[in-house]
Amino acid sequence: MAHFQLAQALGRQAQRENLIGSAKLAGQIKSELLTAIRLDPGMPQPYAALAVWNAEISAKGALPALLLGASRAEALKNFEKTLNLDPVTMSYHVEYGRALLNMNDAKLRARGVQQLQYALTLTPRTYWERDEQRKARELLGQLR
Repeated sequence: MAHFQLAQALGRQAQRENLIGSAKLAGQIKSELLTAIRLDPGMPQPYAALAVWNAEISAKGALPALLLGASRAEALKNFEKTLNLDPVTMSYHVEYGRALLNMNDAKLRARGVQQLQYALTLTPRTYWERDEQRKARELLGQLR
């Protein structure tokens, strides 16, 4: 869990950095997530974070993806692993749906809509899950 939390902290730091600084941190983030997975392969959080990492960097273009070792295929694989480990955490479905909607592929976008719609069928257990449902509704509303 410590490696996952360090990756999260580095991610927040990367959001405040310039392009070069955030690219340097991206490698560290990936390394920490892979270490977390190696140490506890049954923990869904680092798979979800690695999926988002791959999806966001891949969305920036082929060159950043190539330089940082990110891919759409890895994003999809890690989202599926996350949902296999924890199918009921709403934020995983919303993040997966968002990532799929950002991919320029009609079939993947349709799967993204399904993920968001599924998130809306889950019963929110916390304020944060109600907020995730709000995000899912907003994303779906933007499609209309």
